[in-house]
Amino acid sequence: MKQAWVILLAVVAAVSTASAEVEAPRTADSAGWLGLRLGSTPDDMSLPWPVASDKRGHMQRATGVAQSGNPSHPKVADSSAAKAALTLAGHDGWVLAVAFSPDGKTLVTGCDDDKLRVFDAATGKLIKTVPADGRGVMAVAFSKDGKRLATGCWDGSLKVWDTSTHKLVFVARGHRDNITSIAFSPDGKRIVTGSGDDTFKLWDAATGKPLRTLSHENEYDIAAVAFNPDGKFLVTVDGEKQVFIWDARSGEQVDSYDGHDGAVTGVAWSADGKHIVSSSGDQTAIVWDARTGGIVAVLHGHTDDVAAVTFSPNGKRVLTGGEDATVRLWDTKTGKSLLSLRAHRRNVTCVAFSPDGQRFASGSEGEVKVWVVR
Repeated sequence: MKQAWVILLAVVAAVSTASAEVEAPRTADSAGWLGLRLGSTPDDMSLPWPVASDKRGHMQRATGVAQSGNPSHPKVADSSAAKAALTLAGHDGWVLAVAFSPDGKTLVTGCDDDKLRVFDAATGKLIKTVPADGRGVMAVAFSKDGKRLATGCWDGSLKVWDTSTHKLVFVARGHRDNITSIAFSPDGKRIVTGSGDDTFKLWDAATGKPLRTLSHENEYDIAAVAFNPDGKFLVTVDGEKQVFIWDARSGEQVDSYDGHDGAVTGVAWSADGKHIVSSSGDQTAIVWDARTGGIVAVLHGHTDDVAAVTFSPNGKRVLTGGEDATVRLWDTKTGKSLLSLRAHRRNVTCVAFSPDGQRFASGSEGEVKVWVVR
């Protein structure tokens, strides 16, 4: 199968406001990365990041909740601020997962064409295509040391790969349905998987031995899972409107946050452990105080379901991707919209930040685009 990569470049214009919406360029160019330069911001000028969603039921529990935009009339600033992207093409289906390696040198994609692809993150060159033999790759995650890559497949299999050789280390089976989300514990000793069989499982990362199976009380698919920075707690979300917190050792549910008006689609825990962000079919993302469960900010702006969400490495920004084909960057504490990109022609399915926070990637049908913020 022929693989192709295309570098898209557009002229960067000055941005006079803190947020902008633009279309990614559609013509190929042999030049390199594009730099996204934002207007003056309260934090710093190196902006690489996404955003969150919205909810009401939990509002009384939070004080001083910041809200951005308007769910009916989202603000769009100067669209003349053009951005360019490195496009990683050649996928024969929807890209469902994307991740940068911990050293930032490679980028891995999972696609429903049942292929795992490894790209050079700086040039976009395809390094390796690996058949996953799992009826589609739905989730990918690197270990913190970068030596292992875990993938979750449509057939419910968990596979762990050696990143230096791209060889399979082991296959673990136990889910009765597709794996929707996957994460390594910070110490690299455990893997957590969420599944369409309504369960999430903890595994030994060295052997693939199942350690524990947990589930929500409802019968909804587990949409996303994540560890907190010290690995003591887990956060999970499903087709309901809540965010669930678990003791990762005992398996006991210790808290739940209520605030979304629609199914929760994604979740992430900030690297400093202070915040959790969740995305939802209610067209919003919510930034939560991880200690109290209070709402820090509600992020309005998307005009369709918010499908993916993550934090920047320093936790100051949130990145979201939506079924409105946009990726958006937000200030974590204020909920202020910093950037909006008309990134793809179809739904954005996944987003990821590079370890240095200077780039982010977004996946959609047939492609991944890598954006640079400087």
